[in-house]
Amino acid sequence: MKKILSLTLAVILAFSLVLVSSTPADASGIRDKEIVRVGFTAAVAGFTWSPLLIADVMGYFADEGIDVVFEQSYSSSATRMVAANQVEFSTPGPHLTAAAIGSGMEIKSVFQWFTVDIFGFAVMADSGLESVADLAGKKIGTMTPTTANQVIPIIEAAGVDPESVEMIPIADARAQQLSEGTVDAVWTWDGEWQQWKVEGMDIGYLSGEEVYKSSANSIIASQQLIDEYPELIEGFSRALAKGSYFCYKNPRAAADIIISNWTSLLVGLDDAEEIVKTAVNFMTGGEEVMEGDTIGFHDAEKWEMMMADYVRMGIVEEAIPVEDCFTNQFVEAANDWDRAEVDKDAEEYEFVSED
Repeated sequence: MKKILSLTLAVILAFSLVLVSSTPADASGIRDKEIVRVGFTAAVAGFTWSPLLIADVMGYFADEGIDVVFEQSYSSSATRMVAANQVEFSTPGPHLTAAAIGSGMEIKSVFQWFTVDIFGFAVMADSGLESVADLAGKKIGTMTPTTANQVIPIIEAAGVDPESVEMIPIADARAQQLSEGTVDAVWTWDGEWQQWKVEGMDIGYLSGEEVYKSSANSIIASQQLIDEYPELIEGFSRALAKGSYFCYKNPRAAADIIISNWTSLLVGLDDAEEIVKTAVNFMTGGEEVMEGDTIGFHDAEKWEMMMADYVRMGIVEEAIPVEDCFTNQFVEAANDWDRAEVDKDAEEYEFVSED
């Protein structure tokens, strides 16, 4: 089983830049022994991104000739880092992708990772807040000022006037501020709020998906990468699809990999398994997607709905054709692998955190 090497960020970046600039492409258009950098829009160690970790540990990236490096980018810089070739891929929400394209960045979504709206609001269990509609007149803690672009469509879909709520950017202090009562609710997402709960917070969750039927974060790449190295994107997408499928087939094994490699997550195996079942597999589409051939597929209707909201909110000046925001050209390759092989991997996985 492949182990992730612990390298300093400086060494990773230096080696990455040397290799990317000096390694020639072979006849297939993919560079040999490619280091591929992925920028995460939230903390690297978290259940949200775990299928990427699974794909790395289980050797699925290695099978594609890819040595993947995980880096922190945060939402505000995710698109810029891709456009500037500081990372090959990143994981922004669609509002950030649309805004970047509208500003002239030559980027595009190449893999629809989260097929549903994974965002919502954590509230204290005894708050009396039982639905998104109950947030009218409340204080909501957000990650950054731009998080409002994700909050507003959700609360509007529930009939809440955005002018009636106060949004306060508090970044990674959201859980603490909620516990202390500084805010009434905090913006969060599947994979994060469940972790807070198992860590001891007595909270409830108001799901955005129940009122706003959109999609969420996807994998973006530069147009240059799409044009010059399509087989690299195909291989990356295929490995990520396998990692997602592994989570679906054996959530407990996936949980073991997560907590054994990302030890800063203070979660036991049973709780981690439950998070994979209820969060990770929900975000990636569950049985409908995993048992089909649409892993990574972008839904044009959802993107068109979101684009209309982005125009109305001023995120983009005018509607961008959705075909300029994403491509489904890599979906076939992303699903072109033997499910039985990953079934076998999931079934025969040897646990690290339990006998």
